[in-house]
Amino acid sequence: GKTPRAHRGRPGESPCVGMATNSSGKGKMPAKLSAGGQSKARSESKRAAVRSFDKFVEHENLSARFPVTFDELPEASVINPDTYEDYATYLMEHGPASPNSIMAYVRTLIHISATRFKAIGTDTAKLFFTCQNRQEGTESSIWLSNLQHNIHRIKFEKALHDGVNMDHSAVPISQQDIERIMRG
Repeated sequence: GKTPRAHRGRPGESPCVGMATNSSGKGKMPAKLSAGGQSKARSESKRAAVRSFDKFVEHENLSARFPVTFDELPEASVINPDTYEDYATYLMEHGPASPNSIMAYVRTLIHISATRFKAIGTDTAKLFFTCQNRQEGTESSIWLSNLQHNIHRIKFEKALHDGVNMDHSAVPISQQDIERIMRG
């Protein structure tokens, strides 16, 4: 068979992604493995989404509807599309400007909830969390796809209304520009 290529990382770097080596050359293992992203950046993005949701609850004075932090919400709240639609509506005004960033926050919260409830939750919860896979074709996956579409459409219409230049294409160069570049 083929001999594997030697690892060409930095000195002291393990060939295993995310695994630093110690002085004995043995890789360090994280305290707990999970199927979700374990990088510092991914962990911070999860914390940011949860903090943002908790700010949404505080800002919109929704403590009666959500009496606990996001991490403590019961299954009934995290499988309710209204929870994410209301949160996305809040983000449209008070969150990141980009529709993709808004959806990243929403999808992150859904992922966190799925991690908590998909294996131990009700059949209704398991069906709701199929929204994470567009190819499922379930009512839930269609709902999330439509939410994303609506966020993009509304942000686009608002940008048009506000006169925002959305053309980010490169300015074409002329033959004179090419000649000037070639002359150096």
